[in-house]
Amino acid sequence: MFEKDTTTLYHGVHDLMDYSQEELMELFKTLPAPTMEEMQGEFHSTKLSHHSVRDYIEWHLSCDNPFMNPEWVGKAFRLENDKEGRGYNLFRAVNGELYTKFPMYTTIAPSRYDSKPAFTLIYKAFYSLTAATQMVDEVRKVADGVYLLIGTYGVTKKDKMRPHFWLLEGPYRTYRGDAKALPRKFKMKKECPNYGK
Repeated sequence: MFEKDTTTLYHGVHDLMDYSQEELMELFKTLPAPTMEEMQGEFHSTKLSHHSVRDYIEWHLSCDNPFMNPEWVGKAFRLENDKEGRGYNLFRAVNGELYTKFPMYTTIAPSRYDSKPAFTLIYKAFYSLTAATQMVDEVRKVADGVYLLIGTYGVTKKDKMRPHFWLLEGPYRTYRGDAKALPRKFKMKKECPNYGK
């Protein structure tokens, strides 16, 4: 059972910043899934912990790189019906302008880590670089307006099980419109291995 003191967890990012990868996973497994209804609007994102130097380099190359994606600042979601939605990633350009990129399909699905429900982001639903890397995110609720996200990507099963942790806080702003990308077909079972079990 998760026993780490969480009495100051809800006051901001700095408490979770001290957590190790193992502690973040242990915490994640104790948390409930948020509802589809509450995950609407734009949420601020903060990176938590790193596996290794490789993880640190990959993060900065993909999400904090002025030549590719200047600064990743968050995610946003909207409902399409009571069981499905979509969203986008939010970036800040070097001139300060915010823009959307990397759309995803959203739903509640069983986690790949413990089979319990998680708010799940599937990038394979649209053509983009994140779809090519087979990215899937899982979100669980820490407190009102505070969420723990696990991002996964990779080709091999081992890579897809390697968790990358972020804090989501919000929503702060309304959804600004779908990111432009062509939809594509995907198989839930392939993106969410515990789906249907």
